[in-house]
Amino acid sequence: RDVERSRGLGDVYKRQLQFLIRDVLVKGGKIEKEIYEKYLTLASELHFASYRKGKYFEKEELKRYLDFAKELLIKVKYIVKFS
Repeated sequence: RDVERSRGLGDVYKRQLQFLIRDVLVKGGKIEKEIYEKYLTLASELHFASYRKGKYFEKEELKRYLDFAKELLIKVKYIVKFS
């Protein structure tokens, strides 16, 4: 398995999700721009951490990130289902 190629493909999927959220949900007024910006900040922080040796997240910090991601996913699923 080509790890670098796999990581690159993961980046493509991540960007597609970011564009989907921005173009459909933010521009459509279905989620607030601030939530989208928080998502981008979180996604970037987690992504770049994978390139930094010795980068660790505190348990509570990671829990906050995951809770936010879970809430966003639930909201997006609801919007998509009922739109």
